[in-house]
Amino acid sequence: SKKMDEFVNAVAMLKDLEEKPDRIKDSIKKAELDKHQRMDEFDKKLSAHQLRTVQSVLEKQNKVAVDVEEYAELQALQIRDGQEIRSAKKQKTVSTIEQKVDIEMQLNTLKYA
Repeated sequence: SKKMDEFVNAVAMLKDLEEKPDRIKDSIKKAELDKHQRMDEFDKKLSAHQLRTVQSVLEKQNKVAVDVEEYAELQALQIRDGQEIRSAKKQKTVSTIEQKVDIEMQLNTLKYA
């Protein structure tokens, strides 16, 4: 009976030794998978971060472009306003001259009437 127990133990130990390399291989495979999974997660986080960074840069560039456009529109408005003011001044000068000529003609008409 004692010899039988020793034999059973010996068989169990042999079986354990036979399975050990497989368990080690499984552990290595699992570790590799975990590593790849962690790397994938890191890549995804990095990609998301890079994407956010790119989006942020694009938003800033877009804002700058909008600011430049608005500035250009303002400049155009100021130029147009300036032209309108000059035009109005010229118009006023012309109408003032016309009024003076008209008054002079009326005076001349009165003189020779």
